[in-house]
Amino acid sequence: MNDRDFTRLDESIDQAIDDLNAEHAPGPPGHNDQELEELLDTVRILRRLREPALPDDAFADTLAGNLEHQLVLTEPSVDLITSNGRGTLIGTSILVRPRRLATLRLIAAAMIRTIGVGMLAGMFAGIVAGGIGGRIVMRISAMMYLRENPNASAITESSGRQVGTFTLGGSVELLIQGAFMGLAGGLAYIVVKRWLPGSSRIRGITFGLLLLVILGTMVIDSDNNDFQRFGPPALNLVMFASIFILFGALVAPAANRIENWLTLTDAQRRSGERGIPRKFARLMTNLTVYGSGALGLLLM
Repeated sequence: MNDRDFTRLDESIDQAIDDLNAEHAPGPPGHNDQELEELLDTVRILRRLREPALPDDAFADTLAGNLEHQLVLTEPSVDLITSNGRGTLIGTSILVRPRRLATLRLIAAAMIRTIGVGMLAGMFAGIVAGGIGGRIVMRISAMMYLRENPNASAITESSGRQVGTFTLGGSVELLIQGAFMGLAGGLAYIVVKRWLPGSSRIRGITFGLLLLVILGTMVIDSDNNDFQRFGPPALNLVMFASIFILFGALVAPAANRIENWLTLTDAQRRSGERGIPRKFARLMTNLTVYGSGALGLLLM
């Protein structure tokens, strides 16, 4: 059946429906109600198979407006049969919140996560390099001084403590200082890492050298007589400078390790976890990362 035949049949059915509604004799003659219903079913099927009409001139503007606002989502259309037998496609719509809010939430979550990763990595590197490494450097300097002066009893100018005496309180204080300094260093690494060349380890060493150039004078003070009095000055300079490089070499792989662990797929996590301890560790890590990131935003 071509389009012309379909049009004639369509007009004949419309006329028959109008005649029935007006209580006139239906046409064409010789067709009973059963035949008319079959013809109506045939017309409905053919109408659904016909190609849809081309969009009008306002279609592009309407589509652009919907994409711009992104306020309404249209669900699949419903085929409703009206009283005169014609089929009508009606779309059901529901209002949803703008996608911009979802985008802002994703950006905020990514920012908090990035800050949290930097703070955790920096805290770890600061405790190891600044806390433990700094204590080892001080111990070496004190041992060399006491070897040359076994009966000496000197007091350091920086801390006011006797050379060679190391207390638990002093060690804990040094670890805390290293952790807090590492927080700032970790955030700085997250900011500049995209411009650092090479692999993770190379980027870390480069970042450590950069910190040494910018902040080295804050730790390695030429006016501090302790560098001259206790141990060879050149050795003290090298040891304290190595703390910055060690911090960079630790913070870069630590940040990558935390970031990679957080971005594992659910399937990889399930395959790697074994019972409740793994799940608890993952939960605590997520809470720590995002909690540290939120705290970092508040302190910035």
